[in-house]
Amino acid sequence: MKKLYHRGSLLAGVMLVLGVSANAQITFMKSYGGTDYEWGQSVLQTADSGYVIVGATRSFGAGKYDVYLIRTDAFGNTLWTRTYGDTLEQGGVDVLQTGDRGFVIVANTQTLTRNNDIWLIRTTASGDTLWTRSIGTAARDVGYSLVEAYDGGYVIVGQTGEGSGALAYMVKVTAAGQTVWSRQFSAGTHNCANQVRRATDSGYVAVGVTYDPGYPYYSNVYLFKTDTAGNQVWSKTYGERWNYESGWGLDATENGGYVLVGSAERLGGGGYTPYLIKITAGGDTVWTRCPISALGAGYSVCAARDGGYVLTGNVGGGNATDIWLHKVGPNGENVWSRSWPGGGEDNGRWIVRTNDGGYAVTGFSNSTSQFYDIFLLKTRADGTIGIEEPKARPGSANRLSLSRVTTTGMNISYRVSEPCQVILRLYDRAGNQVSELVNSRREPGSYSVPLSTASLPAGNYFCRLQVGGAAETAKLTVIR
Repeated sequence: MKKLYHRGSLLAGVMLVLGVSANAQITFMKSYGGTDYEWGQSVLQTADSGYVIVGATRSFGAGKYDVYLIRTDAFGNTLWTRTYGDTLEQGGVDVLQTGDRGFVIVANTQTLTRNNDIWLIRTTASGDTLWTRSIGTAARDVGYSLVEAYDGGYVIVGQTGEGSGALAYMVKVTAAGQTVWSRQFSAGTHNCANQVRRATDSGYVAVGVTYDPGYPYYSNVYLFKTDTAGNQVWSKTYGERWNYESGWGLDATENGGYVLVGSAERLGGGGYTPYLIKITAGGDTVWTRCPISALGAGYSVCAARDGGYVLTGNVGGGNATDIWLHKVGPNGENVWSRSWPGGGEDNGRWIVRTNDGGYAVTGFSNSTSQFYDIFLLKTRADGTIGIEEPKARPGSANRLSLSRVTTTGMNISYRVSEPCQVILRLYDRAGNQVSELVNSRREPGSYSVPLSTASLPAGNYFCRLQVGGAAETAKLTVIR
């Protein structure tokens, strides 16, 4: 016989209230894609605590690769997807949410007259195109990152030109996508800017890579700072002269400086490992760290709430890499490290700290498919996933309760105090959705919905109730 248990006492003839936590951190791992290749490049938490992912798809769209935008709720469930492009190749690399809850996407597009242009896309809140802009010179131009400008427009960075003559590229556009100015930067050869952020004082900082003109087979991390008009204030390079280093991401630190992430050749010829650099507001080095002595790469970093830093990338080599998440303290000391082995080539490309103190990571993986899928990983503050054990809140008025327990099911009861959207779902211990019980608008009142457990395997399950902007989680245990 299958039995149901809940946190709390079993009292016949009365409503049984489960242990509930309104502040439990949501965790999950989701994948998105079709029958061909998809690549996740950037993720952003939206104003409603959901997520938007931008990348590229060859499964959907007009042909070849198209820009791919995925909008999810707070649990990673797809709300809608959009593609942008034509029969040439396009791919999205970064996204911001606008004041009207629409989106602006920086992407790249092939052209019939030039090799490549930066492509800026502005959408509504539902992903419908408002306008697009092609930005570039007569050379090959690529965009990699954008940030909101001080006056409400946008600043984009990337690369213009090819080969040894390539320059780091910064473009300022208005809120309508019209070019205001463009600037080019160089500290050697093969210059490129991979990410831009507002400076902690004023202006902008961008990180990337530059090659030594005297030793063109060696590269360094490249950082430059500009004023608000794009004029260079200073530039720095970091690394060892006889090795390869590259910079991929940066974030501001608690003291007005920056933390940079990338890769460095520290494990012999071709032996790349993740690389962290902490610098002052003026670009002077505070410390450098290779946090693990293993093959891998670091691609994105964000500041933790406690003053440390969390980075994502991959560990492993060749076509056998794992998604990797790693935290260091304020002085670069290792705090924890997480990886998710999948058996294929899995890469974390972008990380953001979420409003509950956890982290959201996107990238791509071919561990479950012949081709690559986009993934979205949501962790707790300690980098773990799986649904958190709910804790009772003494004296609080819980919205979620359990009643009428039988050997094959139960009723889930909930209360609504004002008109709002209500979502009630059942998850397993790993955070996978088992069933959706409610997803509709409700008027104030008390409601009840049946939950059949006859087909559920033994184990722990969690009911997650979202009422407007509030959420509660309750634990159920099925015992055979």
